[in-house]
Amino acid sequence: MSVCSRVVVVTGANKGVGHALVQAVLDRDSSAFVFLGSRDVKRGESAKAAIEKHADRVHVLQLDISDAMSIVKAVDEVKRTCETNTRICAANAEKPMYALVNNCGVFLDDDYEQTLNVNVLDTHNVTEAFLPLVGSRVVFVSSASGPMYVNNLSKKGQAIFTSKDKSWEDIEEIIAIVKKNKGVLESGSNAIPDHLEGITASSSQWYGLSKACVNLYNMHLARTHPSLKVHAYTPGWVATDMTLTKFGKRDGMITPQKAAITGLKMLYEELPGNGRFYGSDGVRSPLDAYRNPGDDPYVSDSE
Repeated sequence: MSVCSRVVVVTGANKGVGHALVQAVLDRDSSAFVFLGSRDVKRGESAKAAIEKHADRVHVLQLDISDAMSIVKAVDEVKRTCETNTRICAANAEKPMYALVNNCGVFLDDDYEQTLNVNVLDTHNVTEAFLPLVGSRVVFVSSASGPMYVNNLSKKGQAIFTSKDKSWEDIEEIIAIVKKNKGVLESGSNAIPDHLEGITASSSQWYGLSKACVNLYNMHLARTHPSLKVHAYTPGWVATDMTLTKFGKRDGMITPQKAAITGLKMLYEELPGNGRFYGSDGVRSPLDAYRNPGDDPYVSDSE
């Protein structure tokens, strides 16, 4: 029986991109032990049963990132399991987790609060809760919808979402203003303070706005935790329950298994810099424009 030295927690991993990434990690890394995060334990157990190989290195973790107590219990369970499971021998007992993968997310155009809560605020809460245990990497499964949202803003709006200096409080303020105005912000509205001029919001923008905020948080976390490798990426146009329900089967969609390839790159490759955003092909991409897979890598003028 092999001993596992790299512990990975994947949120929202009972299906889709998260589930495919769990299998990909197990296939690639014989020293990996994966906590399969699932809001519903039964669905998590079914997801574990569907793991084709190495399911003995999977632990189903009940985790609802929208529930503060669920997060506390999940962190405690990871700590306890790392201390008592004989399969796990983490290199650093104080920081037994190799990586946290934030995969949970929703795509709703009829509920701005849940979209912003789950994709941004709850993602922040679960990240901060697990950070004391993380020794190497944090990965955010973001979306190209973020840069596409930013691209449609004014220059002032674009400057906000490409700034490397935004704090978590700045991000919270953006969310609070959108919520205060019931999900609708029009350009030039008196509801927008001068320092946030250029931000807009509507039902067609909530998801993109939420992912643009995730990308800001990605940069903030990298800046405030320089010892960690922190990156965000878009998995691409993936055929998952979320996208198929929303859009139906479309040409160009890829499988969750193919999308997991880029997730592995975020987890294992030595990428230059920190806090960067990557396309579905694993190549650095801008925060304010869509980059087609296969195009040249994005190069920042300020670096």
